[in-house]
Amino acid sequence: MAATLTPAPPPRVLNGWKEIANYLGRGIRTAQRYEEQLNLPVGRVQGKLRGSVIAFPNDLDAWLKQSCTRDARLTNIQDSRGWMALQVQQETIRKLRANLRVLQEKIANGQQIMAKIDQPFPITHKRD
Repeated sequence: MAATLTPAPPPRVLNGWKEIANYLGRGIRTAQRYEEQLNLPVGRVQGKLRGSVIAFPNDLDAWLKQSCTRDARLTNIQDSRGWMALQVQQETIRKLRANLRVLQEKIANGQQIMAKIDQPFPITHKRD
């Protein structure tokens, strides 16, 4: 059997922030912040500071594995965002509990009204 050599497929290209962010498992704004603050390897048309971006998965993988300090900085960013998200969640829970108390009071008031309605009305007869 003769072995046939097939050319390697061209490297996959991630086009735009949405694809890059999805590949990283982050949001678009986070990927943009990584580029700005942590030198995320993205490419642009030469001479353009803004606009369309591309990235190669191999470059992103290498960037993610590059150094312990980068991992620590990423962890710090993620931790601070996680802490803020936790604060928002706790505030949301507090508001939901307050709303639940209000609803429980309204239900209790409604039940009292319904109990009054369900009571038979006294019938009085007029006598001539």
